[in-house]
Amino acid sequence: MTEELLDESAYKRLEPSRQKNQIAAYCGDIEQQILSASTAGEAKTISENACRTFRQECASGLIGKALTDHVTGLYEKYWGMKADGTS
Repeated sequence: MTEELLDESAYKRLEPSRQKNQIAAYCGDIEQQILSASTAGEAKTISENACRTFRQECASGLIGKALTDHVTGLYEKYWGMKADGTS
């Protein structure tokens, strides 16, 4: 379990503007990038790279997981298959 989930004071110290800026920087146009990809493989790579980079920069595992779930949902929405290649 991550520290911010164990300690409410740590949670209160999280900076929403910093997290918002990180999300915008790494995934602000991710939907357009996924939609514009020429193949499902390219879209998958775009999704994975954005999520991996975001998780490396974001201290909150919870927010990283939520963002990954959202991006995975976008991939499935536009490419009609799960990120693991199944439909």
